[in-house]
Amino acid sequence: IAGGNLIGGWAHARDLIYVSKLVKTYHTDEKVIQTLALAEKCGINAIITNPQLGRIFQKYKHEFKGEMKFISDCGISLDFQKGIAMSLAVNSDALYCQGEITDRWADEKWNDPAKRSVEQRMELISRGLEEIRSHGKPAGIGAHKIEAIKKCVEYGLKPDFWVKTCHNHNYWSAQPDSP
Repeated sequence: IAGGNLIGGWAHARDLIYVSKLVKTYHTDEKVIQTLALAEKCGINAIITNPQLGRIFQKYKHEFKGEMKFISDCGISLDFQKGIAMSLAVNSDALYCQGEITDRWADEKWNDPAKRSVEQRMELISRGLEEIRSHGKPAGIGAHKIEAIKKCVEYGLKPDFWVKTCHNHNYWSAQPDSP
């Protein structure tokens, strides 16, 4: 499984604010298609990325006969339901609640602009999983923080799969305590 953050422009370069724009400029449709073809040639058969890349992924699948699976993180502005709709529209092979959404929605201290309780936010994730499954797709939950996964389990959420980042915080710009 390939990660799609760089293809989508999410460079996670923290205070190097020019990097995301640079990465987006580099990744033209042609370059993304070349990258997908090379990855597939090397045995990678799936990519996890944002539904905004669904258009180019479908182009790769249909015009270039690519067989790679598209796992969508449904990450659209902390709007899981909108991300689901976008992901289904581009026929994603599997969908999950993006880690940043889960991390925030599971956090008791997060100041939700919509003023929803944790219980209400967990219910939104649960309904999202059911919506995904109703379309015959595997439904998952992603998280950066183990506490978010624990909260989902505590609320009885049962995804078909989990996506959990595994990384240390020893790099130069790490800020593990930031939201």
